[in-house]
Amino acid sequence: MFPLKELKRSLLVSVWFAFLTFPIMVIKVDPIERTVLWRWDNMAFVAIGSFILSILIKVWFVRKERRSGRKKASKVLTEPFTQRILREPRFLYPLSLGVLIFALLFPLPFFYLPDQYYDYRPDVCGSWVGVKYRGWCRRIA
Repeated sequence: MFPLKELKRSLLVSVWFAFLTFPIMVIKVDPIERTVLWRWDNMAFVAIGSFILSILIKVWFVRKERRSGRKKASKVLTEPFTQRILREPRFLYPLSLGVLIFALLFPLPFFYLPDQYYDYRPDVCGSWVGVKYRGWCRRIA
């Protein structure tokens, strides 16, 4: 079904993915007990799972290519809605203006929030003035 080249690529992908996830999936350090636990079975699971997933993705792409070839032969594909919006100025300009206005106005409500979450008393929150409330300062009512 697959050429040997594709199987080699999938094997390389699985080895590389196992290498990248090695510190997270294999090594477990317990600083209280001062022990290091090596979980090699997790690395094997990651390698096998990524190999199988890589093969399945390649099978899916081959099937998708075959189906799209049949669809192209049977009918002409229509243009996606997003491409039509980006191509036509009557849609693009109002959308761009709306996104620009939203991006400019979005931060404003956060600048004008009431100062009820700030405590300016240094005896409550330490020596800083205007420390933001994070749960360890008293909230001023």
